[in-house]
Amino acid sequence: RSGAHHHGDCESVVCLSAGRVRFRFGESLERELEAGPGDFVYIPPRVVHQEISLDDAVDSIVVRDSQENVVVNVDLPASVVDER
Repeated sequence: RSGAHHHGDCESVVCLSAGRVRFRFGESLERELEAGPGDFVYIPPRVVHQEISLDDAVDSIVVRDSQENVVVNVDLPASVVDER
């Protein structure tokens, strides 16, 4: 499980080849989706999100439109970030 964060002005695409992941997103992580092998998840710039592994092993490729690994951690209450 990651903390709440965004990637600044970067767009991201997560391509899953094994395992399942829950993505929570929105200012208070109020929306979510699950993805598995063969799924692609697009994350627009500045969208606050969190990844939660649903399996012991997850294989993925992350592609961003930047040479820098920009990660901006977002302070949210623990009750929001730790929610399943």
